[in-house]
Amino acid sequence: MVIQVRAGQILTADILNAGRMRIIAQENDQVITEQTSFEDSEISFLPEPNALYAYWLYISYSAHADADFVWRWPEQASVDVLFSSFSQAYNRSPGSAINSGGEVIFRRPANSTSRVAGGTGESNFNSAYDSGTFESGSDPSTVTMQFAQDSSDTGETRLRGGNQTRLLYQRTA
Repeated sequence: MVIQVRAGQILTADILNAGRMRIIAQENDQVITEQTSFEDSEISFLPEPNALYAYWLYISYSAHADADFVWRWPEQASVDVLFSSFSQAYNRSPGSAINSGGEVIFRRPANSTSRVAGGTGESNFNSAYDSGTFESGSDPSTVTMQFAQDSSDTGETRLRGGNQTRLLYQRTA
């Protein structure tokens, strides 16, 4: 982001911090089984009021083909933040080996729509992507990415931590 500073303007921490890229890491693996209710991840942040951000969410997950993986952002009314997302992920039950490719969903989901990523096996490392913008209102609350199994299954669904799942975001206005 280019920060415009005009002659006579006082340079503040807010002006300098506005253009700084921030990163939030999922530090630990989170494992769920037989769970279609959403679980909070470690990807959580409090946006500044009345701000516009660009974001890039890189998800690493494992899921059985019968369970798949689903994630979402909280609804605007609950956190005073509106997301405009563009997501990419394996289609439900891709039905091919992890390195053979498979059908992929490119979506522009509504703010409150869950995003689904197909599972290829409990030990496979899959990825999904969610990027776009979010705009905070005058009194935003903490925003937390949530995940679940798309279909309840006894197999493990894992949101991968460590050096795997990341959110990068940057204030643009």
